[in-house]
Amino acid sequence: MSSNKCGKHTYSGINRTKMDGIIYALEKNGAKVTGSNPWKVNTNNHGIKLKGVWERADSTLTITIEDKDFYVPCHKIWHKLNEMLSHMATVSDSVIEQEIMKSEKLTVV
Repeated sequence: MSSNKCGKHTYSGINRTKMDGIIYALEKNGAKVTGSNPWKVNTNNHGIKLKGVWERADSTLTITIEDKDFYVPCHKIWHKLNEMLSHMATVSDSVIEQEIMKSEKLTVV
């Protein structure tokens, strides 16, 4: 699939803590995240590969679907991403930080 066939979506209200939480959630669910703004995400699921660019100044995250298996409709991917990011918007920064800290303690031991 050529780049950008599924377009881009931009999400607002994404601060640094929310970005950390998004990356944490992706990795926890088996994705490989590389880079640092932009991030490349290989979901290891149906060939779906994403690119994320975070704009600190206006707290927005723009996601591009860079690749996917031919049988996966774009709208299904966007539905899942919209669901995840809508949920993230409702979670307080302190809860995100606690979840990440709890995970780091488990991996250090």
